Amino acid sequence: MTDKKISMNNDNSESPLIVMYPGLAEPTDEYLLFTRQIGLDTVLVAGLPEHLRSVEGLLSIKKRYADAGIKVYSVLGPIGMQPKEIVLNLPGRDDLIEVYLNWIRTLSKAGFCYTNSGFMGGTGVWTTGRGGEASVRGAGTREFNEAAPTITQFPRVALWGDRTAGESIPPFEVNKLAFEREYTRDEIIENFTYFIRKVVPVAEECGVFIGFHPDDPPGYQTMAGVARIFSSFNSIKEMLQIANSPNIGIILCAGIWLEGGERMGVDLTEAIHWFVSNKKTREVHLRNVSSTLPHFLETFPDNGYYDMYKAIKALVDAGYDGAVHLDHSLEMVGSPYTYQAFATGYMRACLQRALAETDK
Repeated sequence: MTDKKISMNNDNSESPLIVMYPGLAEPTDEYLLFTRQIGLDTVLVAGLPEHLRSVEGLLSIKKRYADAGIKVYSVLGPIGMQPKEIVLNLPGRDDLIEVYLNWIRTLSKAGFCYTNSGFMGGTGVWTTGRGGEASVRGAGTREFNEAAPTITQFPRVALWGDRTAGESIPPFEVNKLAFEREYTRDEIIENFTYFIRKVVPVAEECGVFIGFHPDDPPGYQTMAGVARIFSSFNSIKEMLQIANSPNIGIILCAGIWLEGGERMGVDLTEAIHWFVSNKKTREVHLRNVSSTLPHFLETFPDNGYYDMYKAIKALVDAGYDGAVHLDHSLEMVGSPYTYQAFATGYMRACLQRALAETDK
């Protein structure tokens, strides 16, 4: 059987594609108008109600956006970033893997060629403060401080990532075992190998590229008794070598790279050039932070320790033509769209400047 060639949905193939995220599965007229008003014509949909989890459902999402002049880069789902059954080899693992494989097939049939995944130890993203507990310029944000007395899991919601519905998963405490026992690095790598060897043939047959999310925060060998295997440049490369497929790569999260600093092994611009030149990323997250580990706050793009223009310029110089979007939002006054409007405008300005500098 001939494998399908990956072809991303970027008509402007010579530059990064800034996309709206999270795109709504059932967008309101106001949301569609807002997306156009901030200069975006592509969305990455996350959070999918059950009645749309089919080829027909995906095509209806695509049509709803197309009628408004907006493209859909892809639709994310269905098992989230860190299903503990898969990461830890718990009962139900094979059933969840089959759900994921069927999702890849469904995406392909609907004309999409990208999705993502993660292997964050079954525990996800960690924080020591959020909202009223931490702020930047008066905006609620996420904070991480490894010296804090309590470090908990960043609140997550329902399986499909719908931020408007579902109950938060109870947090773990990093100084306690998240599960009944410790899980070693060798075990987690063995479980990743089992998972990826089932995924790769289907992804290659369907022409779907899968980006794995790095650990957040990075640089820790274990958290809450579970080894983390996507925590540095070298460990990520090791996992990609295990996968050994042109269809497997990473989500290149600038925020995580900036959190890690020297712990990552290479700086952000080096990472961008390596992953882009080796065709190992189709999704880039942009986020600034106040400082590197052991203590940081997520910040506005214009007031972290890093010049975000350097990241955008590196993407342009490397010839990246995939999706770029914001990830974690700060809690600003006004509408739910306030941060998205501010930060997207900043990103677009950086991209316009980078393209202009390249043309000189």
